[in-house]
Amino acid sequence: MRHALLFMVLLGLALSSSRAAQDDAKVQVDLATQDDSWSVPADLTLRARVTAITPQEPVNIDWRYGGEGMGGQVSKGTLAEKLDIGVWSPPLRVAPLVKGKFPGKLFVTFTTGRGGKLARDKQYGYHHMEGHSTGVDMEFEFGWNGKVIKTFTESGPDGGTIGLVIPAYRLAGGKTPESPEFLSELTGLLEYAHQRAARLQKLPWAGSAGVPAGWFPKRFSIVTDIHGYGTGMYYGTRYTNKSVMEAECTSLRLLGVNSLAGAPLFLQEMAGARKGFGKDFARGIYLQLGGYPVPSAPKGKTVPEAGCPFAPGVAARTKEMIDAGLPQALKLPFDEVFWRTEDEIGSVFDRAPEGKQHAAVCPLCAEGFRAYVKAQGRAPSDFGKADWPEVKPIDIFGKQPAAITDPGTALAAYSTSMFVNYASASLFTPVRDAIAQANKETQQAPDKRRPLIYSFALRGNTFLMGGHSLDFFDFYRLADNAFVYETSNRDARVWSWDSYLCDVGRVVSNQQELKLGIYVKPHRGAVIQRTLSAVSRGAQMIYWYTYGPDYVKGDSFAEKDEALEKTSRAAWLLGKAEEVLYGSAWAIPAQVAVVNPRSSEIWAKLRATAGLPSSAASYENAKWIYTALAHAHIPVDAIDEGMLATQDLTRYKAIYISGQNLTRAAATKVTDWVKAGGTLYTSGGGLARDEADQPLVALQPILGLEGRNAPEMWYTVSAYGATTLEPYDDARKSITPVPAGAEISAAAPTEAKFKPRIGREVLKPAAGTEVLAKFADGGAALTRFACGKGRVFVAGFFPGLEYSAPLRSENYDMSKDFDASLRRLIAWPAAENAPAIVDASVATVEGVLLKNEASGKRAVTLMNWTYRVSGKRGGGKNVVSLVPLKNLAVTLRCGGKVQKLTSVMLNAQLPCHSEEAGVYNFTLPELNEGDVLLLE
Repeated sequence: MRHALLFMVLLGLALSSSRAAQDDAKVQVDLATQDDSWSVPADLTLRARVTAITPQEPVNIDWRYGGEGMGGQVSKGTLAEKLDIGVWSPPLRVAPLVKGKFPGKLFVTFTTGRGGKLARDKQYGYHHMEGHSTGVDMEFEFGWNGKVIKTFTESGPDGGTIGLVIPAYRLAGGKTPESPEFLSELTGLLEYAHQRAARLQKLPWAGSAGVPAGWFPKRFSIVTDIHGYGTGMYYGTRYTNKSVMEAECTSLRLLGVNSLAGAPLFLQEMAGARKGFGKDFARGIYLQLGGYPVPSAPKGKTVPEAGCPFAPGVAARTKEMIDAGLPQALKLPFDEVFWRTEDEIGSVFDRAPEGKQHAAVCPLCAEGFRAYVKAQGRAPSDFGKADWPEVKPIDIFGKQPAAITDPGTALAAYSTSMFVNYASASLFTPVRDAIAQANKETQQAPDKRRPLIYSFALRGNTFLMGGHSLDFFDFYRLADNAFVYETSNRDARVWSWDSYLCDVGRVVSNQQELKLGIYVKPHRGAVIQRTLSAVSRGAQMIYWYTYGPDYVKGDSFAEKDEALEKTSRAAWLLGKAEEVLYGSAWAIPAQVAVVNPRSSEIWAKLRATAGLPSSAASYENAKWIYTALAHAHIPVDAIDEGMLATQDLTRYKAIYISGQNLTRAAATKVTDWVKAGGTLYTSGGGLARDEADQPLVALQPILGLEGRNAPEMWYTVSAYGATTLEPYDDARKSITPVPAGAEISAAAPTEAKFKPRIGREVLKPAAGTEVLAKFADGGAALTRFACGKGRVFVAGFFPGLEYSAPLRSENYDMSKDFDASLRRLIAWPAAENAPAIVDASVATVEGVLLKNEASGKRAVTLMNWTYRVSGKRGGGKNVVSLVPLKNLAVTLRCGGKVQKLTSVMLNAQLPCHSEEAGVYNFTLPELNEGDVLLLE
């Protein structure tokens, strides 16, 4: 029965829920202060009564809010006990319900009657109760200043759980509870959901009947969660009226949603049957059918095999998970099933009592480690050992008393870190392979009408932050059918970094034939840009995280009208251009690559663990190297050391490697590539050491340097942590004053002149090496060396970080803060041989030329990442606003003919002209967050 088939889905979902103009840019911005304070009058009261219930009997009326996915602890109390039907409860003062600051919107859940008993039969849903009260109507009355100000009724046909909202934010600015704004939004959840849907239905693109029939995305899987419905009373149940769900589904359609997560059983069945208000949600379903086949050890408890990937029971548990989950998924009546294995996945060793130190003490893991390094062609002597039994993982996760200097021990430390990723990822290889085989069979016999399945471990955007024990390249060589990560960056200055991680996803997904998906968090900003960035890299699943709704989940965008409007607009843009965007790829492959080596990241961590000075500057420098290239509008592939070492690099004219460490295997291939004509660029102490943190001797001949010195650091750089970009004027992080002779002057064509803030390596040029920039005290700051047919640029400073430095101010303005000469200092070596494809007149506008692989149709996606501080909120918090652009000039090097150019966002054809074959110039009258330009 379908009920039985969907039970695991519902259970998994329940578990998963527990988790401007260019002219304007020249104008001085007035920093206005916004008053967002409010208070609830002490004499605002509410009372309630039950007017209908089955069975009829005296009832209690209880209330609760918070917790259960809303954050914090549950607050609860009782309005009345053993109250007869139709009798009012005593008045309850509203303000004391909340200790401390009253929230802008307080969602209160009321329960009455019999709660029922949770049904354990699998034919029912996770929140299905038995023996509960039904047909419940409750009337609420609010009073203030001695009189009744509003009365309304809310129903619970399927149980005695009813919710309402108290919009305290509407009392800001001295407004009283009698204000129309407050009274209008003082409602039950049904009216609250209707009001939200009505606002979305008024959007210009909603359609004459408020239904997005003409643009609703059909091929992209647009997912969001929709929790809160249940029967009777239960954890997380906020209402028992299916009409609330119907109203919310109206909103979801206007957000482009066609796939479900967290939906109640009845909505899943409607979607699967393509009936009623659920008929538009059958594109996909998101669930959890199994994760690590390794148990966890709760703190203080011993659990057999906990955290051990080589334990005897792993194979059986893996088979059990596949045998249970795969058949269930294949029978689901949806087009696509997204099988999340782990939420914000961490290392498998984190499940052990010892954490990651488990690998260093477990005999089974030692044997697994030896097999791992043997497969890499290592020998015991590489680790300074006489025989294999002496080779094992070492403890690199406790505090090291000193730096690791012994080459063998250092190689073991690096290999241990890599082993953590290998041991974790390989646990998902059987799941990946079983699903891949099932998908192959489905595609070969599409008449079977069964879904395609994509397993994935949800990744945070840790690649953009301080790193992670699981790599973003090697992991997918062993695990998963999909690459899915969630956006978390909250600082507008780095929102464009999502394009970096999407480039990682694009490259990895193409290499491993993975589905690419992304969690876009609309309330974190740049929803349109982030969405366009993702689909411009091949993403086909977009998860609006998280709708909630807001009365169910605390981390929700459902209550934020601006986020809702922009999310709807993003979906509209996808729907209107879906014919071209879905299944598209870069029309012209990237000719430039960027590498932030894993070995550099590992040794940055190891140095920090040993208490040595932080080398995070190298890690952060790489991100801003990418940013500068993006601002020069040069498309890049984000690749890793494994690709450097094993793949054909001839398609790349330039490669930027930013880290201090690089594996010897990668160095050998890079040397050959440079000699054959490649352009290599490194900086910030880059390419000085190998994976065992020993001098990278093999690479020195092509750098054109007599030797290397560790960079002298003047400022302690911290890795970005998803919240606020750090300033570079914090006296507490200053190591030593910047030397007077550190100012850099560069020759043409960059002609940059600036004083660095972070650190430098005074380069020692060898004979035949050109000095392109010097420090004021005479030392070489930037060199170029001809090697074979190629050339190598070495910057003896951190050009990426220096490029970002002017932006790191309290009142930043991205339309002004980036130095074009510094950008040229970074991008010039690449731009000489790999010109921009979509070259916009504003650096912070990103453009991607796409070609649909099936139809051959082309499009250009444009993303405006230009933001500035435009005001202050109460408490001095910045208001950050988009800088809209007028008359944006664009040069398009598409290599083909363009007879017609249409802006989807403006719904207008744009004149364009060509003075050179395959090169077109046009002006976009207006660009806000983003646009899609259709080429014909």
